[in-house]
Amino acid sequence: MEGLYHRIEGLCQLEGINMSQMCRLAGVSRGALTDLKSGRKTGLSAATLTKIAGFLGVSTDYLLGVLPEEAVVKNREQLEDSDWLGQYFYCKTGRLPTREELEGLEDYIAIYLKSLGG
Repeated sequence: MEGLYHRIEGLCQLEGINMSQMCRLAGVSRGALTDLKSGRKTGLSAATLTKIAGFLGVSTDYLLGVLPEEAVVKNREQLEDSDWLGQYFYCKTGRLPTREELEGLEDYIAIYLKSLGG
């Protein structure tokens, strides 16, 4: 599934991150993608594929080559309208955060940054 790897890699480039960063943030194994690239694996598990697609703001169908590029543009526009913290929460939990959860996370980040002297 060389095309799968290249689609993921291309989306990472659009996001301005490398594959390792995407794997860490999306909560997936970097080794799975390395194996995919080298041909040791022919695909990714549904769970891994879903996490990557959710993080990158595309459908699993796009990653698998079922949907054309135009489908990504629509999802990417929707992604730009939402906040990154909500996206991260979704990638880690598989559900959208409540307003209260987002506010709590924002407060936590503010406290953390203040502790760093920022």
